Amino acid sequence: MFIQRVVFQAAQGKAQELRALLEERAKSAQSQGRAAALSVQVFGAGGSYTLALRYDTLAELEERRRSLASDSGFQAWAAKVAAVTRQPAESELLEVLIPFPS
Repeated sequence: MFIQRVVFQAAQGKAQELRALLEERAKSAQSQGRAAALSVQVFGAGGSYTLALRYDTLAELEERRRSLASDSGFQAWAAKVAAVTRQPAESELLEVLIPFPS
């Protein structure tokens, strides 16, 4: 299993707008049956949100990337996010070796 973490830094005064956009995206992914979670940094500089998406295989991740590249709805959402962030989002891919117990 793989976890893609995408970290977004809110522009000054734009944290609530960013949060709303990210909540919308996470809920949309969940409603489509994808494993998605949103978290907020509670200690430190603040204004940081992390969208985490689970993929069972790397092929599943690559297919999702291909579909987003031609998704006009995603492109519009990404433009809105860019307007309320202070820098490009940082993405990392993690392989889960031992998952949380169910």
